[in-house]
Amino acid sequence: MNQDYQAWQRISEQGQSETDSQLLELYLELETAAYDQILSNFPHVYSGTVASLADELGFSGQPVVFMGFLEGLSSSLAEAPDLEQLTPDSPLRFEIDFETLFRKMNEAEADWLYQLESWELVLPQERRQAIIREWRDSKTVRSEKIGRNDPCPCGSGKKYKKCCGKGA
Repeated sequence: MNQDYQAWQRISEQGQSETDSQLLELYLELETAAYDQILSNFPHVYSGTVASLADELGFSGQPVVFMGFLEGLSSSLAEAPDLEQLTPDSPLRFEIDFETLFRKMNEAEADWLYQLESWELVLPQERRQAIIREWRDSKTVRSEKIGRNDPCPCGSGKKYKKCCGKGA
């Protein structure tokens, strides 16, 4: 699996050949189906070996693509697996923090994932909207404007307009 993970990293970082592009297209298709299955079966906890979970989630015969899926999912798991150490017989358990998963999908701008209808079974629409608002607020830069009659931030004790704000 280590080779599969390294292959995934190369493809996701470079992805310039036609074969890589086809694999990325397959990844998006299988990823969407796997997340829809996971969300639709909430609160089922997926556990088994790497190989059995790959089969159960529709990644049969696609170990490189499954490693890409695990890479994306791992930051939302209670216990993230060491992807470089996995073998087909390694045990896996998906205890997913769904709010973190939803937030990560928004950060990745993966609208095909965070807009899946099956999210309704896991997080109500109001909560999903609140998570999106929180995420957007965390990315918004705010600066307080200094008023002309406010004390100057340089510490002189003068009004801003008479100190550093001259000509402003």
